[in-house]
Amino acid sequence: LLKTEYKILDNGKFMVVLTDITAERRMAAMLESERCRLELIVMAVSDSRNFFEIINGFREFLSRGLPRLLKGTAAPRILAKELYREIHTYKGLLNQFSFPSTPGALHDIESSLSGALSLGDSLTARKIADLVSPEALKAPFDKDLSVLSAALGEEFLAHGETFVLSQDQALQLEKLAARLLRGENIDTSVAEIRRL
Repeated sequence: LLKTEYKILDNGKFMVVLTDITAERRMAAMLESERCRLELIVMAVSDSRNFFEIINGFREFLSRGLPRLLKGTAAPRILAKELYREIHTYKGLLNQFSFPSTPGALHDIESSLSGALSLGDSLTARKIADLVSPEALKAPFDKDLSVLSAALGEEFLAHGETFVLSQDQALQLEKLAARLLRGENIDTSVAEIRRL
């Protein structure tokens, strides 16, 4: 990638200055990607109830809702409009949580459906099914969820809003709580207490 600048010289001529900005743009893209990744993680943790409602709803749509609509008997135009509405809704919801890949895939399908609606009577359910595939949506969705798994661990996605503690961790927390209730001073610089 080159940046071009033109400078007028005193002798009536001009000079062209070309600057290679490839590394600068690559770094900017990496920073933007990292910003989106962190935003997804923070949003998932800070609003976990809505986050899990949305991802469970989208999973349900991919596994049951979408196949049911595609196998239904609705007229092609009605089917395309219903799918467009569902996809548009999920695109917005997942965008609110800064999912990096899935909203783009949904946008592409949304655009294809919009174009398909202009076919009029030549639109068929088969053409719609070719445009909207659960498998094509599952890949970017899984990729986005892997960002969360890598950052927060598999347990976060597996257990949702529930925190799972081992028996030992639960007993340690119980003892700590009892000490706090008795008014004991707790030294938070001790490694075991910090870890707990």
